[in-house]
Amino acid sequence: MQNAYHPVRDYLNKISWDGHKRLEKLFIKYLGVEDTEVNRTTTKKALTAGIARVMEPGCKFDYMLTLYGPQGVGKSALLKN
Repeated sequence: MQNAYHPVRDYLNKISWDGHKRLEKLFIKYLGVEDTEVNRTTTKKALTAGIARVMEPGCKFDYMLTLYGPQGVGKSALLKN
């Protein structure tokens, strides 16, 4: 589409990385997930795949990240913000 507008893609294309690695610790910091190599790797892969699908619609990622935990821990708020 010639005049397609994608606000998330446009935002990602405008920002620049500040050099601080935060991605793999996102769920550890904001959701209280246990700090393990598995959780760091899973977080990084799932969120990287989400960005990849924004930048290249239809790219393959055959997994589903499921957030589960007690009510009020911040699962929905994290994704909204």
